[in-house]
Amino acid sequence: MFVKKQHPGGSSHGYQWPQGGEWVEMAPEDAHELVTIAPGEFEAQPELPKGVKAYVPAAAPALGAVVEE
Repeated sequence: MFVKKQHPGGSSHGYQWPQGGEWVEMAPEDAHELVTIAPGEFEAQPELPKGVKAYVPAAAPALGAVVEE
């Protein structure tokens, strides 16, 4: 399932929501829970609307990887 937050950005329900309002792919049971809890805030679709791409978060460093600052 794909979910879009009506007011983009921030984090809630265990997800970091993109600033651009993109669709986020998640398990159907998670999508159902979000729409049930806050139907005015979240919209869920089984497939992406035509011509739209899903949000892909930046890759996090691997555990144990050296991160230079």
